[in-house]
Amino acid sequence: MSGAATRWRPRRAGIVNLYEYADQVFHFAGGRLLLRGHNTSGKTKALELLLPFCLDGDIRPSKLDPFASGSKDMKWNLVGCTDDQQRVGYVWLEFERLDEAGVTQRLTAGIGLRAHTELPTVTRWYFIVRDRSVGVDLTLLNGREPIGKSELAAALGDDGELLDSQRDYRARLNDLLFCFAGDE
Repeated sequence: MSGAATRWRPRRAGIVNLYEYADQVFHFAGGRLLLRGHNTSGKTKALELLLPFCLDGDIRPSKLDPFASGSKDMKWNLVGCTDDQQRVGYVWLEFERLDEAGVTQRLTAGIGLRAHTELPTVTRWYFIVRDRSVGVDLTLLNGREPIGKSELAAALGDDGELLDSQRDYRARLNDLLFCFAGDE
């Protein structure tokens, strides 16, 4: 079995209730994603919300903005671009690989966010789940509304991990996906 087949590759990604995305799923082909569309159609916004944010959880505006202007922070992506006073949203990435026995494994990593117009910060929680897929056997929505942190904990059950800190999330993703010697 080749090393490429046993390496984790992105399979799908999603944005729920952030910016102008209600519940958008992006499908990767062979670990690659092609986004096409007119200017201002949301291609860059999708990338800034998914990569590298979904891998490191860093919400500093300079990290989110591919042009490094820092003009639109994560709070803006939740409540600044809508008339909502409070909003919950999610981003997630699903990875897939073949294990040594040739069995397909899946791992989904995601971040939940909540913001209120009258509060200065964005609350975040992080999740990792194995061998389940968002929209198939794991839902982030109750009807059309995103679920909160406690509902996510119940939905994950024993199959997933709910993490409260960016540091723990990054460390866990490193352990499961990348196996680097350190955060650097």
